[in-house]
Amino acid sequence: MWFRRDLRLADQPALQQALLECESVLMVYIDDFDADPGSGDASRAWLRRSLDALSGDVAARGGRLHVLRSDAEILLPQLVDALGATHVYASRLYEPAADARDDRIARRLREQGISFRRARGRVLTDASQVQTKTGGNFRVFTPFFKAAEPTWRPRSIPAPDALPSADFPQQMARHQASIDAPTPAWDAGFWDMWTPGEAGAHAQLDTFIDNHLRHYAKRRDLPAHDATSRMSPHLHFGEIAPSAILSRVAGSTNEGARKLIAELGWREFAYYVLQHWPQTVEDNFDARFDGMQWRNDPAALDAWQRGMTGVPLVDAGMRQLWHTGWMHNRVRMVVASYLTKHLGIDWREGAKWFLYTLVDADIASNTMGWQWVAGSGVDAAPYYRIFNPVLQSRKFDPDGAYLREWLPELAHLDAKAIHAPWEQGIRVSGYPAEPIVGLAEGRAWAQQAFAALSPKQAG
Repeated sequence: MWFRRDLRLADQPALQQALLECESVLMVYIDDFDADPGSGDASRAWLRRSLDALSGDVAARGGRLHVLRSDAEILLPQLVDALGATHVYASRLYEPAADARDDRIARRLREQGISFRRARGRVLTDASQVQTKTGGNFRVFTPFFKAAEPTWRPRSIPAPDALPSADFPQQMARHQASIDAPTPAWDAGFWDMWTPGEAGAHAQLDTFIDNHLRHYAKRRDLPAHDATSRMSPHLHFGEIAPSAILSRVAGSTNEGARKLIAELGWREFAYYVLQHWPQTVEDNFDARFDGMQWRNDPAALDAWQRGMTGVPLVDAGMRQLWHTGWMHNRVRMVVASYLTKHLGIDWREGAKWFLYTLVDADIASNTMGWQWVAGSGVDAAPYYRIFNPVLQSRKFDPDGAYLREWLPELAHLDAKAIHAPWEQGIRVSGYPAEPIVGLAEGRAWAQQAFAALSPKQAG
């Protein structure tokens, strides 16, 4: 059993199949760092703790999880040969590079007479079966969701009581390893907020359903409130299956439950788009945006990354990201809009930074989110839609509580001044006196830049 981003024992179709078909199972995780383009430092910090949790869960059932480090394409065939295995089981990742690698591994194993079986445990939607009435692929979320949701099957399969483990071949012992902690340990603040692992995932879901689900639809856009599910990193690492979440809320008429299901739908749509248009990880979905003249401004990019742009809501979001490995979704849209449409920096730079710093660094959702804001993606916001970060701040954090939490240097300002201190002529030591790019200036640049695209290049 080859664990990847499916670090759980319950609702685990690949493991379930392995236990049904085999007398004993060798459970491995292969740290193939170079083959994982979404593996930033924050993600790996989470991975380390998640693997520790999974190892404990496996051991409690009489098994052992072996963490190995090597190129999976080379190691797996060698491991199978040394073990005398007949099957390899895994969950499909639904990412272009991973799928291509898996296809190569499958061919190599087939030459050895070994079957490589990939289960669908990461997504709810079979992308090949959800099509438009004309047989095409959906490019807009709402019709996709209407077509996909009826195909979803909520389920909750308990973890196995026992895990009969195969002996690890000692000639492969040199590949045994562990996931290193980040150096320096900049993830130290993460763990006040998160508990990686399958038990942590289910505990977080219980807390959300018991305390926040009924208000979710109305409060989810308020960054100062603990009103979101915070399930994204648990889903990213497969510590809980989307089908298990669905089973907890399916059939509910609660407005919050319906909104949560719709958010699962957006995740499904992101994977659907990535499967049908894999090039969008690097390329604009709308190729007409290839003519966009992005600015090359390393100093502005650095200020954005450090939360020192002089725009409080943007800076609060970027500091929350650095200290917790996560950012509120409404704020993600605002910081992305400011980077692309005020600073004029390519969305790919922002996507790269998010992959490095997010514990839920999901290539599918990250790519679609950035392209949506930039205007170049599937079902994207119109290219001329430019978030005003001050208006967003006043609307969704009217008292400034979120700003005060992440910008202590502004905590003494009242609710009128904190959203845009420069408008009141207020200067605060250690904080930019005004935005590095003014809101009116940035908006004018964006409008001019987008207008410069020919009609065939506008979104």
